[in-house]
Amino acid sequence: MDTSGFTGLAEEILSAVAMVENLYIWGAVISWAIIAVLMFVYKLDQEYDGILADMGHKGMLKQADL
Repeated sequence: MDTSGFTGLAEEILSAVAMVENLYIWGAVISWAIIAVLMFVYKLDQEYDGILADMGHKGMLKQADL
């Protein structure tokens, strides 16, 4: 934001206002895109039954946990 000339005063340079708007828009878009990619490669749901079975064999589960 320093590079756009943002000062935080009542009247701002148009490039600074545009930079803040772009940060709000594109920052959110990029964040959601990263989250979407991470959710597609998330594999724990597929391994959940195996994890529970392994914990059951090791005696790590109580009856209330099931």
